[in-house]
Amino acid sequence: MVGFAGFPGGQNPEVQALITNDDGVDSPGLAALAEVAVEAGLDVTVAAPSWDSSGASASLTAVQQDGRFLVEERDPVVPGARWFSVEAAPAFIVRAGMEEAFGPRPD
Repeated sequence: MVGFAGFPGGQNPEVQALITNDDGVDSPGLAALAEVAVEAGLDVTVAAPSWDSSGASASLTAVQQDGRFLVEERDPVVPGARWFSVEAAPAFIVRAGMEEAFGPRPD
């Protein structure tokens, strides 16, 4: 089992993990990372761009409608994780996650 620093065996469901990438919400690497994090006992939220945003990952851009950025909650690719497709670049997604846009603030 993969361990999370500070928690024996990695089992601590109170640790909130936000996982994103710049390859898009459907990338296989995102699912692999989420699976490892769930197996380590983390409370996992995946929120990633709805498109491949490689090269723009540090930008703070998002598509909005009626003053809100667009988010689609999806069925999780990995059981035990929450999964969101976001019309935004990864840096914007992380910033939104820190403001609890996808659930509890990540650790």
